[in-house]
Amino acid sequence: MTNYDPVKKRKYYLKNQKRIDAYQKEYREKNREYLRKQDSEYYHARAKFNPQRKINRKAWEKKNAESIREYQKQYRKTYKIKIQNKIFKAFGEKCTCCGKTDRQFLTIDHINGRTGNHKRKKITGTKLWAKIVREGCDKTKYQILCFACNLSKGVHGICAHKWPSKKLPTVCCETCDETDYRFLTIKDDSVACHNCACCRKVLI
Repeated sequence: MTNYDPVKKRKYYLKNQKRIDAYQKEYREKNREYLRKQDSEYYHARAKFNPQRKINRKAWEKKNAESIREYQKQYRKTYKIKIQNKIFKAFGEKCTCCGKTDRQFLTIDHINGRTGNHKRKKITGTKLWAKIVREGCDKTKYQILCFACNLSKGVHGICAHKWPSKKLPTVCCETCDETDYRFLTIKDDSVACHNCACCRKVLI
């Protein structure tokens, strides 16, 4: 049995840090489910062996509930931005149909519609974006569309930009002056395009 030398081990790690970190990250990605199951079994085994540990943890969570909620809120916000950056880097930061670049209007579109687990489990929001990143950002399944184009494609099967163009110059969005009737709706007793109506709902 060799003698364990923490100083020597630390020096070796610092010398080969990039290679070791890359290997560990690759291993975690390939064995995500196995590691998750292993952690779960370890946690439940410890809880069964020491029931007081579970009681102490619940008491600690109750005592620090406010700080835990604040931490989780901040973590979710940071995680969402991180995932969005990866998505936009892979697919491009603009609507595939109309070219709109404002992030607050951009959404993920299933090119062939929702199928399989996405349809049964109603995966949406950050969970959907994270799943797309884990799958490798497959451009044959997903694309970036603005809310208006995505809504139009979902309702009619094709984006309204690809319909024969008809303009109604006397009616327009009160925010961005969009005059194409195919994208106009009524929001709070005023005329708005789908993008501005969606943004107004989020900001309120």
